[in-house]
Amino acid sequence: MTGRRPSAPPSVNAFPPLLDRLQALATEHGRFDPDRRPEQLADLVAVADRARAVCRDVLAVAEN
Repeated sequence: MTGRRPSAPPSVNAFPPLLDRLQALATEHGRFDPDRRPEQLADLVAVADRARAVCRDVLAVAEN
């Protein structure tokens, strides 16, 4: 062990833009229950937001 924290894997930087594209695709073309579309889309957005937060946390740990 060198005492240094490992650097963040490159995928951590690549993942948030993919989440953005997925969210945009689902918003524009997603097939949701018409009666529940707002709630179902909000669920997807919440999961994507949580994944973005995890990426930010991994990057913050790697930078310190």
